[in-house]
Amino acid sequence: MIGKENLRKNLTGNMAFYSYLPCKMQEYDVIVDDLMKKQMERLHGLFGELNKRLTEAGDEVLEGLMDSEAHASWILASGKRPSPFMIQTSGVADELAKENVNNIKRAYRYAREALKKYPLCSRLFCNIHYIVCESVAYDKKYRGEYRNSPVWIGKEGSSIREASFVPPVDSDMIEALSDLESFINYSDMDVFLKTAMIHYQFEMIHPFIDANGRVGRILNGLFLCEAGVLPTPVLLFSQALLSSADDYYQNIQYTNLSQDMNSWIHFFLLRLECGVRETLGAFSFQSR
Repeated sequence: MIGKENLRKNLTGNMAFYSYLPCKMQEYDVIVDDLMKKQMERLHGLFGELNKRLTEAGDEVLEGLMDSEAHASWILASGKRPSPFMIQTSGVADELAKENVNNIKRAYRYAREALKKYPLCSRLFCNIHYIVCESVAYDKKYRGEYRNSPVWIGKEGSSIREASFVPPVDSDMIEALSDLESFINYSDMDVFLKTAMIHYQFEMIHPFIDANGRVGRILNGLFLCEAGVLPTPVLLFSQALLSSADDYYQNIQYTNLSQDMNSWIHFFLLRLECGVRETLGAFSFQSR
């Protein structure tokens, strides 16, 4: 259950609802235990190997990896997980998927170049969102703009009062994003701990009406690239999440309710390791 200190009451009477009031990044009680140290040690070694492979890779290989990541990111966003028993989708669904995958790839390409000029900041987040959502399907979802109205997460058709989680309202959201930007650019915490915390905080803030997950997954690669861990923001992280999507969403919700950042970091680092191994495995497959 979320503590009262992390909830804000909005409106009154029958219209009243509670929204999440985020912690400052430095307020999370992160305890680097032995398991976390071992996870970070493995990741430093694996990313060292991946860095070398990506540096030597040609454009065709990088494009292929980006295509795989974009497809997996869209599958996560659509909620339609792959299955050997799936019925063939309609042409309309195929076109929708193709358009969204292409937009994710375009956003990656843009971000890769933009990172040479801009730090990781709101301007970059919004530009990435605009490209990801560049479709008539998002015409009424304020692409490229932070939301200024509440959103909520819950069962389909549920009201805001019935929601399992209500992200921060716009005034709290803007303050939380400013705090997150400061953490991204100035904290001297280990890069992998930061990656885990950045991902959770961005998804919890939920700054856009739609496509927060797709933008957040792009930011993972950008941050690792800016931190010098990756030479280019290409990583099969969405593919690693697909294999444990239910656990992923449950861990985010558990962290929302408990504020247990340590549990989230353990989970995230495990999936990040899987993502690196997936990417290295792709190189091995291509070399056969």
